Amino acid sequence: MFCIKCGKKAEIGNFCSSCFLGKESLFEIKDFLLYVCDCGSYYDKVWRKADNDIIKEQIGKRIKTKYRLVKKEIALKSYGNRVAATIVCYGIVHAHKKKEERKITITIKKRKCDTCVKLLGRYYEAVLQIRGEYNKIFNKIKSRLPKTARTEKTKHGYDIRFLKKSEAAKIAKALKVRYEVKSSFKFVATKKGKKLYRNYYSVR
Repeated sequence: MFCIKCGKKAEIGNFCSSCFLGKESLFEIKDFLLYVCDCGSYYDKVWRKADNDIIKEQIGKRIKTKYRLVKKEIALKSYGNRVAATIVCYGIVHAHKKKEERKITITIKKRKCDTCVKLLGRYYEAVLQIRGEYNKIFNKIKSRLPKTARTEKTKHGYDIRFLKKSEAAKIAKALKVRYEVKSSFKFVATKKGKKLYRNYYSVR
C-alpha cells in the first residue's frame, strides 16, 4: 500500500509517516478572555487566588490534545490589555515525535471579584467583640487576622468585622482556651427565601 498523498510506502493508514504527521494536529488552543481583579484574583468558573503565573497556567489548562505531550514551551509578550502567546508543544503521535507551534491572543479584562465587591459594600458575616483586657487580647490575634477583616477601636474595646463566618469562628475557638467567649447571632435579611444571620462573638 502506498501513501495517497505522496506515493511513498504507507505506514499509518493510507499515509506515510511524514504526510500523516503533517495533516495531524498535535494540539489545539484558541484565543481566550481572562478576568482579573485588582487584588490579584482571577476568574476560572469561580474566583481564585493566583499562586503562579496565571496566564501560563490558563494556557496549559486550555490546550486540547488526544496525544501524549512530553514538553510545553510558552512565551508571552504583553501589549496594552492583551498578551500574545507563542506555544510550542512536543509530543508523540503514533510512536512518532512531533513538534508544533501555535500563536494565540489573551485579552485581559478588569473586574471586581466577589470578595472585593463585598468589601466595597462593607459586607460582613461575623463580628468579634473584644472587651475586658482588650489590648492584650487584640495583640495576641492581630497577626492572625485575615486581610479582609476590618478593625474598629471603640471606647469599650475592639470590634472586628469578618467577611466570612468561618474566619471569625476559627479565631474565637482559639481564644476559648484562655478567655471567656460567648456566641450569639442576629437576623439580618432574607435572600431568595433563605434567612441570613450574622454571628457575634464576645470575648473577655
